[in-house]
Amino acid sequence: MKNLMKRLVATAFCLALLPLTGCGDDNTDDPLIPPPSDAPVIEAATPAAVPAEGGAISIDYEVKNPVEGKRLSAQSDDAWVKELTVGDEAVTARLEKNLLADPRTATVTLRYDGAEAVKVSVVQEGYLPFLIQVADITMSDARITVYPEEEGMYIAAVDFAEGFDVQKIAAENKAIFAEHAAAEQKTLAEFIAGYAYKGEQTFHPSRLSPKSDYVVYAYGVDAEGNATTDVIVEPFKSLPVEPGSMVDCKIDIVAENLTSTSVKVVFNPSDPTVQYFYTMLDQAGYEDISKDWPGYIYEYMVSQLTDDGLPLSTIVMLSCSVGQQEVQSKTLQPETTYYACAVGVNSTAMINTEVAVQKIVTPPDSPIDYGFDFDFGEVTATGARVTVSPRDVRAFYYWNVMTEEEYGEMKGDESKIAAYFEQKMIEQRKAQMGDYADWYPLPEFIASQCSSGFDGPDSYTFGTLTPETTYYVYAFWVDEQTGEPASVTAFSESPFKTEKQVISAAVAKPSLWLTDGDDWAELNPLGYGHFKGYAILGARIAPAEGAVHWYSNIYKASDIASTDDQLLASSLINSKYYMDKTSYNLSYGVEWGGDYVIVSVAVDDAGARGPVQRVAFKAEKSAAEPLESIPGE
Repeated sequence: MKNLMKRLVATAFCLALLPLTGCGDDNTDDPLIPPPSDAPVIEAATPAAVPAEGGAISIDYEVKNPVEGKRLSAQSDDAWVKELTVGDEAVTARLEKNLLADPRTATVTLRYDGAEAVKVSVVQEGYLPFLIQVADITMSDARITVYPEEEGMYIAAVDFAEGFDVQKIAAENKAIFAEHAAAEQKTLAEFIAGYAYKGEQTFHPSRLSPKSDYVVYAYGVDAEGNATTDVIVEPFKSLPVEPGSMVDCKIDIVAENLTSTSVKVVFNPSDPTVQYFYTMLDQAGYEDISKDWPGYIYEYMVSQLTDDGLPLSTIVMLSCSVGQQEVQSKTLQPETTYYACAVGVNSTAMINTEVAVQKIVTPPDSPIDYGFDFDFGEVTATGARVTVSPRDVRAFYYWNVMTEEEYGEMKGDESKIAAYFEQKMIEQRKAQMGDYADWYPLPEFIASQCSSGFDGPDSYTFGTLTPETTYYVYAFWVDEQTGEPASVTAFSESPFKTEKQVISAAVAKPSLWLTDGDDWAELNPLGYGHFKGYAILGARIAPAEGAVHWYSNIYKASDIASTDDQLLASSLINSKYYMDKTSYNLSYGVEWGGDYVIVSVAVDDAGARGPVQRVAFKAEKSAAEPLESIPGE
């Protein structure tokens, strides 16, 4: 018991002293107790980084206060550090080749009895199977050169830095290669052999986006599309778009007819030959685009490029305007700020003028007036000049005249008017486009026949009306998308009546002038080679005394079989077909054997037309006249 108590006391005493001196342990490493001044000390130099290829290293060292009979030892847990050997002044070793792209670090621990151990870091550079050089960077291009360290196939490409995953790119590319190989009916190995690079290569990427972060990457690849090296990445940034050479042109912008939901904007450049781009922006859009107008214009134009499409210069031309332009914006919001903007653009999609800006603030919402005002005058037997004025500039409308009989049948019945209007548009589309009528969607055709309130009053002189007939003018708004009436139909308060037709004695007699397209082709192969094999229709016109002006045309017999003289005469006179020509040829050939009619009409000094002349004929080759020279040449 006495001995036990002695041990407990000793233990307690030892614990009490532990914070100061420790107890029962080697205290040579305690920082509070410096080693003896004559204790050994290891001093070692950190070696320079070793290339990825590996090789010999040397760690210079010196032991201060050496102890006779003691030697330094060296040890490393990193398996790629081989053949550690301790010499009198240096520790040497051999490093294996680093096959990874990232550098690596090994630790070599130096020990000497009585001295504190020293850890020396040995750094080996990463293996770069490719050296990538990016030069001549512009806003849209760069020159990229890849230098492979070893022989073999490799993939090299450019990608956006955002979203690029160096760990996944090789697998993603392999899947893409497989799809292309299947589409081209090749094996994967065949496709890769034709796609992959070998040896030093210089290439340019597809058109870059300005002011964007990119990476060039390269990696070795085998015949199955698997990566055989790490993916080496070289980042770069494309340059921003700069303005082009400025031209002396100022673009004026004027806002007219402003309503709560629409406005007419007039763009007027001081130089009418300068092409410019215009747009209407809301507040947010304006603030965003104003940060980089050169970049916005360039990106807008380039975004319309396709691999097999139009060149950039043509896209710029089609996207821009020249001269004064009037533009209608009809989908604005009330009490909202907008900016009408315009800027000159050269053929390479770079701006070349100052940006012109007109601030537009729409007023509070205002009701729409769907009404119209009508006026007419210059009434003749077959015509009248009619003017229609919408009361609201936002009007998109159709107007025409109808007979008193039609007016009596349809006034107040909007469904009848809508059906009448649709049928009229179908017939008019057929008359204008013939066999191609169905290719033109009816709503689009209707829109092409309508007028806009932004253009002010709309006037037209009719010339094919029926003599001694009463007409009413009518108008209604039209939905621009559907082509359907969008308001109640407005009619003129009073009609107008055409005058009695007076037929004069003015005559212009037509005769056939039929020639062979083969003769035209032989006389001028370059200009009329396409006439070969066809009949070329023509006519000679002999005006009689009293004919001040005369008009003529040639029609298919079937096209005018049911057309009366009044309509034919009005059509010829209003269209001024071959006016005052004593002879003419049609500018196209027709098949031999067809039935045709020459029609002519003359007017006297009082403007009264004479009787319509018709000459029917068959385009028979036997009736063709010899052609010794090209008419007019």
